[in-house]
Amino acid sequence: MKSIFGMILAVVLCTVGAEAGVVISIANQTVNANSTFSVDVFALGTAGTGGANLFSLEFQVSSLTGSNPGVSGQLTYVTPAGVPNFSNTNYLFYGDSDAEATWAGGAGTPSWSVSTTGWTDDTYILTDMTTSLNDASLLTSRYVATLNFSVGASAAGEYQIILGSSEFDVDSANPVGEVPVYPVMATGSNAGVFTVNGGAAAVPEPGAAWIGGLLLTGVVYWRRCSLPRGV
Repeated sequence: MKSIFGMILAVVLCTVGAEAGVVISIANQTVNANSTFSVDVFALGTAGTGGANLFSLEFQVSSLTGSNPGVSGQLTYVTPAGVPNFSNTNYLFYGDSDAEATWAGGAGTPSWSVSTTGWTDDTYILTDMTTSLNDASLLTSRYVATLNFSVGASAAGEYQIILGSSEFDVDSANPVGEVPVYPVMATGSNAGVFTVNGGAAAVPEPGAAWIGGLLLTGVVYWRRCSLPRGV
């Protein structure tokens, strides 16, 4: 009996130890309010992940809590949704993308879109799979998407990309075959944290300030001259 329990425990531990996983990396950015910017997204398989033949990703903008929180509605995705760079040779499904084939340069329906979760246009969704159904390697960091943002004039603060409903169908070196794996965000400098600096009020040129002061002095003098004497 003990030997049977021991065998079961060994199988469980082996399976857990070889569990596949995918880490999503988005480089942290510092940008200015009232601007636009783009950032690429990369995926890397962890121990036990051989490759994937399908992914569905949902990138949601959130406001970080703390001393410098972002402002709701001020950091949004550019619409219409940006097209992934299928010509990038590091794209996970380069040369075998069903999304690219279906879209066919604009003739079909794209499998990427911008939607609303917490505030308007705060979520980018992308789904793709290999046309051949073969796996594409995740043993090295692979490009999967480009996120395009519009930054509002009052956007000063910190934001972070969080993963909504997302998964990769991966080959986990398991006889069962493809299994869904739910990716996680990287930490540190690739955690998808965006710091937005607020715009400062324009400082007038010295010459403009001097002219403005002279005009103000003239207006005051004219008003004093216009008043009846004794006032």
